[in-house]
Amino acid sequence: MCAVPSADSSRAAVRFLARATPDGVTTPSRPTPIIDLVDRLSCPLFAVFGEEDQNPSPKDAAELRARLEMAGKDAVVKVYPNAGHAFLADYRSSYREAAASELWADAVSFFERNLRS
Repeated sequence: MCAVPSADSSRAAVRFLARATPDGVTTPSRPTPIIDLVDRLSCPLFAVFGEEDQNPSPKDAAELRARLEMAGKDAVVKVYPNAGHAFLADYRSSYREAAASELWADAVSFFERNLRS
């Protein structure tokens, strides 16, 4: 899932990464793993991971962070403790209230910092 204000003129994005691994699933409509597109990033990014998630894992978060830093991108990569895959989804058993609340506050703060004119 990705939260952006407008697909045409994104000034900031929060990415809840799925399939972000270097060996991520590709399809004809998505021929390149997301993590290999770092050089095309054109707005500030807040990438979200759960420390208990295995796809993408905290190791994948570290790889993304390293690639973003090497590319000189304006990005924050955060791994939330005691959280697994889909920890923000309050309709699933994977929901983690504390991590979800922290993420929500972080996302709002990120957008406030990056979208204020």
